[in-house]
Amino acid sequence: SQKFEEAKLALNEFIIKNENHNLAGTAVYYLGELHLLQKDYIEAALIFGDGYEKYRTKSVKAPDILYKLGLVFTKINKNLEACNSFKIFKREYSNHKLNEKINLKVQELECE
Repeated sequence: SQKFEEAKLALNEFIIKNENHNLAGTAVYYLGELHLLQKDYIEAALIFGDGYEKYRTKSVKAPDILYKLGLVFTKINKNLEACNSFKIFKREYSNHKLNEKINLKVQELECE
């Protein structure tokens, strides 16, 4: 829809102009979410992957970005990559509230 496109443009513009802003990682998260909602899984994976690399130490949304990256990988039948994302999550964010959901996904995907 037109609103999605406007939101994506605004988020992209914010990220480009403010890449070191403390909310840039949050903007990346929501940009990825918009692509996810529109079932544009490849673009969502790229955004979440790049976003995690760039903001993993700078953004409070880093764990959420990594979680969504794992979920997107499952949508495009990249289960090994999903398992790897979830493994990194469990190592980096062992006390995070999303761990319960991640444990279910790890079981579901039969990650090693």
